Amino acid sequence: MKENIFDKKNFGLETILKRIMPGNYIPFVYDLKEEGSDFKVEGQMNPKFVSPILSEVKDYSNASLEESCIILIEAVGASGKTELTKKMSYWLTCPVVDLGHTNVVAGNSLTGLLFKRMFRRDCSGFMDDISEGKSTMIIDALDEGYMKTNNQGYMDFLDDVLSLEPNSKCPIVMLGRYNAVELAATFLMDKDVKFITLQIEPFTMDLAREFIDKAVGTHARFKYESIYKETRDYILDTIDGFFQKQSDIKQSSAVRFIGYAPVLMSIAKLFVENTNYQLVLNEMKERKSRSVRLIVDIVERILTRDREEKVKPQLINMLLANRDQNFIKQVTDTVYSDDEQCARVLYKVMNCPFPDIDITDAAFLSSYNEHMKIWLEDHPFMGKKKIGNIVFESYILAKLVTNVKYKKIALNYMQKNGISYMFTYIYEALNGLDQIDGSIMPYIYESLRELNNKQNYYKLYLEYNQNMSSENKYMCDFEFVGSNERMLTYKGYATYSKNDHIDMGTHIEHMNINIPLDFVMSRRNVEISAPSYIKCNNLIVESEEVTLHSNIDKTDIMIECYDTLIDQHYDQFLQITNTSRVNDILKIVSPKRPEYPLIEYWSSENERLIDLSTDVLTKYKKLRAIILEFRSHSKHMLAKHHEKIDFIMGSTDVGRAVIEELKRKKIMLPSDHLYMLDTDVMDRELGLSYDAFRNFEKSGKVIKFLNGIK
Repeated sequence: MKENIFDKKNFGLETILKRIMPGNYIPFVYDLKEEGSDFKVEGQMNPKFVSPILSEVKDYSNASLEESCIILIEAVGASGKTELTKKMSYWLTCPVVDLGHTNVVAGNSLTGLLFKRMFRRDCSGFMDDISEGKSTMIIDALDEGYMKTNNQGYMDFLDDVLSLEPNSKCPIVMLGRYNAVELAATFLMDKDVKFITLQIEPFTMDLAREFIDKAVGTHARFKYESIYKETRDYILDTIDGFFQKQSDIKQSSAVRFIGYAPVLMSIAKLFVENTNYQLVLNEMKERKSRSVRLIVDIVERILTRDREEKVKPQLINMLLANRDQNFIKQVTDTVYSDDEQCARVLYKVMNCPFPDIDITDAAFLSSYNEHMKIWLEDHPFMGKKKIGNIVFESYILAKLVTNVKYKKIALNYMQKNGISYMFTYIYEALNGLDQIDGSIMPYIYESLRELNNKQNYYKLYLEYNQNMSSENKYMCDFEFVGSNERMLTYKGYATYSKNDHIDMGTHIEHMNINIPLDFVMSRRNVEISAPSYIKCNNLIVESEEVTLHSNIDKTDIMIECYDTLIDQHYDQFLQITNTSRVNDILKIVSPKRPEYPLIEYWSSENERLIDLSTDVLTKYKKLRAIILEFRSHSKHMLAKHHEKIDFIMGSTDVGRAVIEELKRKKIMLPSDHLYMLDTDVMDRELGLSYDAFRNFEKSGKVIKFLNGIK
């Protein structure tokens, strides 16, 4: 019996393309009334394209590839989705609807776009061909489309897609980042539409070599092929070693660092720019470059070469003719530094005027800046009106965000454009993560969560450190802990002023925050996923829509605060949308009643504990505070440093008494410099879990425990 290739988990691109095209397929060869970047057929094939492997996401599929009317393709940022879309469009001769370039995303926006671009008779025929399973289209950038609208607008758009009556004989393809794709998958499940979700896998090592080889088309590569391959493999093996001590993560598609196109393109650029491969290899071995540091070395080589071999000889020396030696030295020591190069690129893509550098000669500065405007067009970090790739982008931002002169523009860029998974890796390589400014925290968090998947993800713990703080400066311990014990842990201190607030951006998930500052949701659309816990001064919601998700069963989102404020900054009133099947996933606990719609999720601490006596209530609050101090340590244990429990929680008579009783009952056990919380014993002795304490729950056992404390 012939093997059914559609039963396999992994699919080659050729398999997907042949699956889409039936025997009576009708290619898209219509003349268009009006051409636009939002609707086009790719007319040429990139000879350097390397086909990726795609794998099924079973949790977000309800049919096999062979049965599906819609194929969803999800990917983290910069994984080659754009080139994949072009390849599919070219091979199938079908149009791409790019939601990144459409004006609106809503009901009838898709069919409206078809009639706008096509002649009426052709459009009707094309739509009939789709419903009959003879033609298809590709819809790209679902995530960008979602960010242009709200949850309802996105669902209306998906309804518009279904109005075309996609047919399993020739399915429609839709691509985007995983949050938008998984929302689409949930929608399609509810509509009983047969679909499959695939994800783009990072390139294997063999494909990575092929990618670099195709990208490096220089004469030197073929002339010195042996040393080229040795140098190429040394670089790949060194970078790939970044995950060798974390075998589970290394196998995960979300964190195969070496397999992402921007990393490989950065390596390819090194070979294009440096054709003396033996010299490159010798220098790398001499410096013993490792992992991300090697990427930084590659980037800095490009900056150094641009300064020393191009700009200085061609521009600076020309502008310094007949100048005295002191001025020449001042200029050559100052201009076109790594920071200046990075800043000029960033100011250009942000379309902002570049600030003066530290040279007082106005005539020189004027000439130099005019030359730089021209030169910058060909800077190796520049793409088409944007930064060339995420390796260069992350390096620029990690470099400038610690420079007082350029910090503001770097933060503005990150707030406007988001950040990639590379940012944290490069930031740590350049600056370390032992102490950061609080303004950087949202971007470290966003960067790490870019690679989250269902199995491997980071949890953020951010906690006020009273002992290290002063009246005007708050020091907070932070720790990013992986869901897998072999994932790297990132920890240190974040510094805030007392007038700061915390804004963690568009996505809040796997987060545990306890800090006496206001927590602000400022973005138009904010997504919050359970489990999350936030204890703050005030909760301030400026968003237009907050979408609730549940990543892990039987968990919730809890926000403890003094007050909740809705500060409307957008066109519509706040909407809260729950995509999970749990009604009470969000819990807001505060002494003051919030406005609608937050009131629907509110309760007060006093209401939850109203039946406790004053004495027991005092002990319960202290017990709860102690329990919530503990953090994940191993499978069944939670841990906390001795001094945090003894000197902070044990600073009162009640606190000391509760601590001693927890130790006596062996709920809390000393272990070196830590206290370990045995959750099994806690459940037996107190009848409550960690999450139950967080939710202010009570039990007969815990009341008995508290009454026994004298």
